[in-house]
Amino acid sequence: MKKTGMLYNGKKNKSYISYAAVPIIFVLVQMFYHIGLLNSYWYQIIQLACINGIVAMSLNLVNGITGQFSLGQAGFMSVGAYTSAMLTKLVFAAAMENPAASYLLFFAALVIGASAAALIGFLIGIPSLRLRGDYLAIITLGFSEIIRVLWRVFPYSGRRGLFCWNWNRS
Repeated sequence: MKKTGMLYNGKKNKSYISYAAVPIIFVLVQMFYHIGLLNSYWYQIIQLACINGIVAMSLNLVNGITGQFSLGQAGFMSVGAYTSAMLTKLVFAAAMENPAASYLLFFAALVIGASAAALIGFLIGIPSLRLRGDYLAIITLGFSEIIRVLWRVFPYSGRRGLFCWNWNRS
Protein backbone atom coordinates (compact mmCIF):
# COMPACT_ATOMS: atom_id res chain seq x y z
CA MET A 1 0.00 0.00 0.00
CA LYS A 2 1.41 3.34 -1.01
CA LYS A 3 1.77 5.91 1.77
CA THR A 4 0.45 9.34 0.82
CA GLY A 5 1.83 12.54 2.25
CA MET A 6 0.72 16.04 1.41
CA LEU A 7 -1.92 16.77 -1.19
CA TYR A 8 -0.39 17.43 -4.58
CA ASN A 9 -1.67 19.49 -7.45
CA GLY A 10 -1.63 18.17 -11.01
CA LYS A 11 2.10 18.76 -11.46
CA LYS A 12 3.09 16.71 -8.39
CA ASN A 13 4.42 19.83 -6.64
CA LYS A 14 3.70 20.41 -2.97
CA SER A 15 1.16 23.16 -2.42
CA TYR A 16 2.15 25.65 0.26
CA ILE A 17 -0.55 28.20 -0.54
CA SER A 18 -2.26 27.82 2.83
CA TYR A 19 0.98 28.55 4.69
CA ALA A 20 1.17 31.96 2.99
CA ALA A 21 -2.57 32.63 2.99
CA VAL A 22 -3.08 32.73 6.77
CA PRO A 23 -0.59 35.57 7.44
CA ILE A 24 -1.94 37.50 4.45
CA ILE A 25 -5.51 37.07 5.72
CA PHE A 26 -4.37 38.23 9.16
CA VAL A 27 -2.86 41.45 7.75
CA LEU A 28 -5.94 42.10 5.60
CA VAL A 29 -8.30 41.55 8.53
CA GLN A 30 -6.27 43.97 10.66
CA MET A 31 -6.41 46.60 7.93
CA PHE A 32 -10.15 46.14 7.32
CA TYR A 33 -10.90 46.32 11.05
CA HIS A 34 -8.91 49.48 11.62
CA ILE A 35 -10.40 51.35 8.66
CA GLY A 36 -13.91 50.37 9.76
CA LEU A 37 -14.92 47.78 7.14
CA LEU A 38 -15.26 45.01 9.76
CA ASN A 39 -17.24 45.22 12.97
CA SER A 40 -15.99 43.56 16.14
CA TYR A 41 -18.19 40.46 15.68
CA TRP A 42 -16.76 39.54 12.27
CA TYR A 43 -13.29 40.54 13.45
CA GLN A 44 -13.45 37.96 16.25
CA ILE A 45 -14.95 35.29 13.98
CA ILE A 46 -12.17 35.72 11.41
CA GLN A 47 -9.53 35.75 14.16
CA LEU A 48 -10.79 32.42 15.49
CA ALA A 49 -10.85 31.04 11.95
CA CYS A 50 -7.20 32.06 11.46
CA ILE A 51 -6.22 30.47 14.78
CA ASN A 52 -7.95 27.24 13.80
CA GLY A 53 -6.28 27.45 10.38
CA ILE A 54 -2.89 27.53 12.08
CA VAL A 55 -3.89 24.49 14.16
CA ALA A 56 -5.04 22.67 11.02
CA MET A 57 -1.72 23.42 9.32
CA SER A 58 0.16 22.04 12.34
CA LEU A 59 -1.95 18.88 12.15
CA ASN A 60 -1.10 18.61 8.45
CA LEU A 61 2.58 19.03 9.25
CA VAL A 62 2.64 16.30 11.90
CA ASN A 63 0.12 13.83 10.53
CA GLY A 64 0.31 14.50 6.79
CA ILE A 65 3.94 15.25 6.04
CA THR A 66 5.81 13.28 8.71
CA GLY A 67 3.26 10.49 8.91
CA GLN A 68 3.26 10.37 12.72
CA PHE A 69 0.05 10.09 14.68
CA SER A 70 0.12 12.73 17.43
CA LEU A 71 -2.71 13.99 19.61
CA GLY A 72 -0.85 16.65 21.60
CA GLN A 73 -1.34 19.72 19.42
CA ALA A 74 -3.86 21.24 21.82
CA GLY A 75 -1.37 21.04 24.68
CA PHE A 76 1.42 22.64 22.67
CA MET A 77 -0.93 25.30 21.33
CA SER A 78 -2.11 26.15 24.83
CA VAL A 79 1.47 26.52 26.10
CA GLY A 80 2.24 29.02 23.35
CA ALA A 81 -1.10 30.80 23.69
CA TYR A 82 -0.91 31.21 27.46
CA THR A 83 2.73 32.31 27.28
CA SER A 84 1.98 35.03 24.73
CA ALA A 85 -1.22 36.06 26.55
CA MET A 86 0.58 36.37 29.88
CA LEU A 87 3.33 38.41 28.25
CA THR A 88 0.92 40.84 26.59
CA LYS A 89 -1.44 41.11 29.57
CA LEU A 90 0.94 41.04 32.52
CA VAL A 91 4.46 41.90 31.36
CA PHE A 92 3.91 44.29 28.45
CA ALA A 93 0.70 45.85 29.83
CA ALA A 94 2.13 49.32 30.47
CA ALA A 95 3.70 49.59 27.00
CA MET A 96 0.58 48.36 25.18
CA GLU A 97 -0.98 51.84 25.37
CA ASN A 98 1.21 53.02 22.49
CA PRO A 99 -0.24 51.62 19.21
CA ALA A 100 3.13 51.33 17.43
CA ALA A 101 4.75 49.61 20.39
CA SER A 102 1.74 47.34 20.91
CA TYR A 103 2.13 45.69 17.48
CA LEU A 104 5.85 45.18 18.02
CA LEU A 105 5.35 43.76 21.51
CA PHE A 106 2.48 41.58 20.29
CA PHE A 107 4.66 39.99 17.62
CA ALA A 108 7.48 39.63 20.16
CA ALA A 109 5.04 37.85 22.49
CA LEU A 110 3.96 35.59 19.62
CA VAL A 111 7.57 34.65 18.90
CA ILE A 112 8.28 34.01 22.58
CA GLY A 113 5.07 31.95 22.90
CA ALA A 114 5.97 29.90 19.82
CA SER A 115 9.47 29.40 21.23
CA ALA A 116 8.02 28.21 24.55
CA ALA A 117 5.74 25.75 22.75
CA ALA A 118 8.68 24.57 20.62
CA LEU A 119 10.84 24.09 23.73
CA ILE A 120 8.14 22.04 25.45
CA GLY A 121 7.65 20.07 22.24
CA PHE A 122 11.38 19.41 22.06
CA LEU A 123 11.47 18.25 25.69
CA ILE A 124 8.49 15.93 25.13
CA GLY A 125 9.89 14.79 21.78
CA ILE A 126 13.25 13.63 23.15
CA PRO A 127 11.89 10.53 24.90
CA SER A 128 8.74 10.00 22.85
CA LEU A 129 9.98 10.14 19.25
CA ARG A 130 11.45 6.67 19.59
CA LEU A 131 7.87 5.43 19.74
CA ARG A 132 5.73 4.80 16.68
CA GLY A 133 2.06 4.58 15.88
CA ASP A 134 -0.42 4.33 18.72
CA TYR A 135 2.22 4.64 21.43
CA LEU A 136 3.24 8.10 20.22
CA ALA A 137 -0.43 9.10 20.18
CA ILE A 138 -0.87 7.87 23.77
CA ILE A 139 2.20 9.81 24.98
CA THR A 140 1.13 13.04 23.29
CA LEU A 141 -2.47 12.67 24.46
CA GLY A 142 -1.17 12.18 28.01
CA PHE A 143 0.93 15.33 27.70
CA SER A 144 -2.06 17.29 26.45
CA GLU A 145 -4.13 16.11 29.42
CA ILE A 146 -1.35 17.03 31.86
CA ILE A 147 -1.23 20.54 30.39
CA ARG A 148 -5.02 20.82 30.58
CA VAL A 149 -4.99 19.89 34.27
CA LEU A 150 -2.10 22.27 34.98
CA TRP A 151 -3.98 25.16 33.37
CA ARG A 152 -7.01 24.37 35.51
CA VAL A 153 -5.04 24.56 38.78
CA PHE A 154 -2.76 27.43 37.77
CA PRO A 155 -4.22 30.48 39.53
CA TYR A 156 -4.12 32.89 36.58
CA SER A 157 -5.51 30.77 33.78
CA GLY A 158 -8.41 28.52 32.96
CA ARG A 159 -11.97 29.71 33.06
CA ARG A 160 -11.11 32.74 35.22
CA GLY A 161 -8.73 34.04 32.57
CA LEU A 162 -5.96 36.54 33.01
CA PHE A 163 -8.26 39.23 34.39
CA CYS A 164 -8.17 37.81 37.91
CA TRP A 165 -4.60 39.02 38.48
CA ASN A 166 -4.47 41.04 41.69
CA TRP A 167 -1.40 43.26 41.96
CA ASN A 168 -2.23 44.30 45.54
CA ARG A 169 -1.99 40.79 46.93
CA SER A 170 0.20 40.54 50.03
